[in-house]
Amino acid sequence: MLYEKSALGRRYIRVLTGSWGWFSGYVLSGLAVCLVLAHSVQLETIRTYPVLETGPDRLVIPYASEASSKAYLYARRNEGIYPVRIKRMETAENGYVLFLEEGDGNTALSLSGAGGKSLFLDIPQGSETLLRRIFLKGGKSFE
Repeated sequence: MLYEKSALGRRYIRVLTGSWGWFSGYVLSGLAVCLVLAHSVQLETIRTYPVLETGPDRLVIPYASEASSKAYLYARRNEGIYPVRIKRMETAENGYVLFLEEGDGNTALSLSGAGGKSLFLDIPQGSETLLRRIFLKGGKSFE
């Protein structure tokens, strides 16, 4: 024998598997815990936009829905995502001009200047529960 079996463990297994009621209750309580946790976890829903132009403390993106005060800027997601704060948003001829807080524009210029990479901006659009995302939307973030 590899290890000594405990009397409490034997009794637990006998009670749990001895009756379908106890076993069903155990399975249903585990399922209820999973559903409660999935309902309580909130996820941000985001939209990704390509950055058309960068400048000192400003970004130009195509027409988008209303932006919140924060966004995430990156060239490649695997290399790093940088949070930026949006001060205000104005309409331009080729999209929206987002004016960034001081210091965040330097991040955009340094990212775009390194090898002429194209930049992308993730803008949070709201939040939803994990339960809604998985079961009602099938894992898709929009539409």
